[in-house]
Amino acid sequence: MPLTSLPRTEFGSGFQVTPDDMSANFIRRTALAGPFTVATTGTTEVLLIVPVTGTITSVRFSCKDNLAAHASNYATFAATNKGVAAAGTTVLLLADDTNTTKTTTGTGVTGYGSRSLPLTATAADLAVNAGDVIVFQVISAATLANTLTECVVALNVKPSS
Repeated sequence: MPLTSLPRTEFGSGFQVTPDDMSANFIRRTALAGPFTVATTGTTEVLLIVPVTGTITSVRFSCKDNLAAHASNYATFAATNKGVAAAGTTVLLLADDTNTTKTTTGTGVTGYGSRSLPLTATAADLAVNAGDVIVFQVISAATLANTLTECVVALNVKPSS
């Protein structure tokens, strides 16, 4: 059962915390996919199922290996909400070079690091329903310098109130 409310709780000398005292991002749900391997060519695709109706607050990517930024042999990160009927086309990540490993405007992948992927600027596109299927892709523009292993992607959702 998801946590939707808390009783008033006392800590020590009358210090009290209620749900209204908590930050907006304190209560959230996460969908994880992985581990998976990103090949040096083509598109690697993994699926996530949204755990709760709400708003996507972040998408994070991590893997075991480094991948240096490169001008032509780079990866692009993408995420699309297919909905529950598998027909959706809503783009969730910012569609520019910040979601790539291009040397000009993107950054490489740091092994064992956690990379926050910039979300779309269209707030309405980040609204999701429980059960929506999110397709996360790592798209190789040419041939990457190496594979990326033990990759995971995390989708954080702030539940609707």
